[in-house]
Amino acid sequence: MNLTQLSYRRTQWSEKLPSHLDSKNTLVIAYFSPSLAESPLWNELREALPQSLIMGCSGAGEINQLELVDEEATLTIVQLNRSQIHQAAVTDLKGKTSEQIGEELATQFPLDNLKALYVLSDGLQVNGTGFIQGIRKTIGEERLISGGLAGDGTRFEKTSVLIQGKPHFGAVSAVGFYGDSIFISSSAQGGWRPFGPTRVITESNSNILYELDHKPALSLYKEFLGQQSEKLPASALLFPLHLSLGPEHKNRDIVRTILSINEDDQSMTFAGDVPKGTTVQLMRASHESLIGAARDVSVKLASTLRPHLPTLSLIVSCVGRRLVLGENTEAEIETVAENLPKSTVQTGFYSYGEIAPGKSGKCDLHNQTITVTLIQEEE
Repeated sequence: MNLTQLSYRRTQWSEKLPSHLDSKNTLVIAYFSPSLAESPLWNELREALPQSLIMGCSGAGEINQLELVDEEATLTIVQLNRSQIHQAAVTDLKGKTSEQIGEELATQFPLDNLKALYVLSDGLQVNGTGFIQGIRKTIGEERLISGGLAGDGTRFEKTSVLIQGKPHFGAVSAVGFYGDSIFISSSAQGGWRPFGPTRVITESNSNILYELDHKPALSLYKEFLGQQSEKLPASALLFPLHLSLGPEHKNRDIVRTILSINEDDQSMTFAGDVPKGTTVQLMRASHESLIGAARDVSVKLASTLRPHLPTLSLIVSCVGRRLVLGENTEAEIETVAENLPKSTVQTGFYSYGEIAPGKSGKCDLHNQTITVTLIQEEE
């Protein structure tokens, strides 16, 4: 596996695009600022690497090795030697449930020798819970699924997903990895802690929350936020919801953050399901707890590595973590790298939702987590 990384900044590439790496088994992963969705850089990229599979998405900040960048595109080229890759997408989401979208995406992948899917989705129009359920139901629980929901900074207006080098608004895509020579591991960690009174979701529909303790959800949330409620939905990223799911959900604990609010019916839309009857609490985090979570996930995954092989590290971290960490955000990125081989190539983005195995080992949608996916290939 050959790894090359470069960036696009101020209308030019950091170095010449490596056309010699172009092949049917070359994967190009591009994370980029939403402002670059209509940039000419995509035409240049497709012309330089016409055979390669080009995927990616917009974010709330992009990761280039140890650096957090904005208003740029970070490009990582992965040339595989013995493994195969396959890309699929769904570009029309209208009239479909999120679970149906997941099923439609997943059915495009042959299952024979499929090891893992890396998935990137629109960050505002897809309920990540149903989306991942649709994928899992189609490809089976045993196959790894990781990735995330595209971002748009703290604007929450429009996200884009890159499909064969072309940005699409309102789309999902994935790349499948095939063969016995590919090794992929992934995990998620949070670092947030519940606080304050518990409440019960008394009215919801999928990922839309209407009532807490029979009171309008949005008005209750505004009471807590005070003056910060004027900056909703962005300010809600600082105080996500902790959900204690019941026996029908195997008593799992999950975290949810807001994507949008509706003043008319006083509802809030989340990145994933918020089931009726669930007990919830607000959450908060410190710099130390978030950095500690980054350390935990990287140490855990480092133990799965073959130390002699080149390593690609794909980080997907929540935009809410970036808001809490502020100027210390790069410490999270550096902490992951400290626990991986020095030659590791690292990239990623800040997202509206993260996809990876959680504590249960099942691949799922998470919020307010840092997820790491490590990829290696036997030479």
